[in-house]
Amino acid sequence: MAQETAAPALIGAGNKADEIGSEALKRLFEAFIACRTTLDDLSDRAATLGADLSAPVIAAHLTGKSCISAQKHDVLVTAVNARLAELSLPASARHPSDRRDTSDRRDPRGLRAPSSG
Repeated sequence: MAQETAAPALIGAGNKADEIGSEALKRLFEAFIACRTTLDDLSDRAATLGADLSAPVIAAHLTGKSCISAQKHDVLVTAVNARLAELSLPASARHPSDRRDTSDRRDPRGLRAPSSG
């Protein structure tokens, strides 16, 4: 029986600085589940934001099976957070470039650090 390991989805040329870590993907996946929408709806929202992302590409990214650009990942984060806002839920997906101190819960872009409770 082969052992599977969870590798981060790579973006760009695979430089360590260009990886979207498994924690960021996990947060995005959990936020997607919380926003109670379909992959097709998320694809439509991404298209509205200027990104060409099909439902299968989004699914592969959410599960860490494919590589997409950081820009497209950011579009997914924005689309998921917008859907959460429609449901009056706090934004929970984060942009991988957001390297701010997570103790600061007042994020002007509407993104929030994980709750401590």
